[in-house]
Amino acid sequence: MVYKPVEPELKAKYNLDYYTKHKQRILTNNKLKFSCVCGSVIAMSSKSRHLNSSRHFNNMHRNEICNKVIEEEEQKKMNA
Repeated sequence: MVYKPVEPELKAKYNLDYYTKHKQRILTNNKLKFSCVCGSVIAMSSKSRHLNSSRHFNNMHRNEICNKVIEEEEQKKMNA
């Protein structure tokens, strides 16, 4: 597919029209919160950005380490 360049004025007008038509849905979606498995609570509108962030990866790594330590402690209690 070949895309032709869009003039900035037309793009701005389209964005404004889209926003005015879907304003209520956009604002509602921005208010929704998402509880991530890493422990963060973020807005749904920034979910994709969060899932690719270093904060998410660091929290997930920390959770994995904590889970391993807890499992090892449980194994020691079971063996003792």
